[in-house]
Amino acid sequence: MNNIRTGRALRSLCRAVWFSFVTALAGGK
Repeated sequence: MNNIRTGRALRSLCRAVWFSFVTALAGGK
């Protein structure tokens, strides 16, 4: 079980999704 590896991947994914969300919001305005 690689908890650290999974955590990093999850954070990276969350960051990518958040970035996409913020960009879409900024673009929408």
